[in-house]
Amino acid sequence: MRATASTATDPTRFGDMQAQIGRRNKNKEPEKKRRGGGFTKLCSLSPQLQEFVGVPELARTEVVKKLWDYIREKSLQDPGNRQNINCDKELYALFGVDSINMFQMNKVLSKHIWPLKAEDGGSYIEGSTTLKCSVRC
Repeated sequence: MRATASTATDPTRFGDMQAQIGRRNKNKEPEKKRRGGGFTKLCSLSPQLQEFVGVPELARTEVVKKLWDYIREKSLQDPGNRQNINCDKELYALFGVDSINMFQMNKVLSKHIWPLKAEDGGSYIEGSTTLKCSVRC
């Protein structure tokens, strides 16, 4: 409904429009916040990553935050190319290289993060100690 000059000045007409708008919003149920899925989903960590982080289970986002906190605290970013990270002995134990690109770091990190339960889509590969993760953690 378009407001014209006569409807805009008529307080009763404007009040009816506000009441209709208010009724529509009151009928809607408030959206419930869902937690514990997607990025905030807890995942199991490899023994090397558990040693680095200090906990056996953590969300992927929290693992990355802790890694970046460590990298910044120790000033491990290459000053010439800030996309590269110079690994100290702690990061070398995780990544196995002296220097790693920040994008490669996230790829290598995925090998250290596993689904919390096998029912979530991951399954053990027979004859192997690695976990096949079909669900992104």
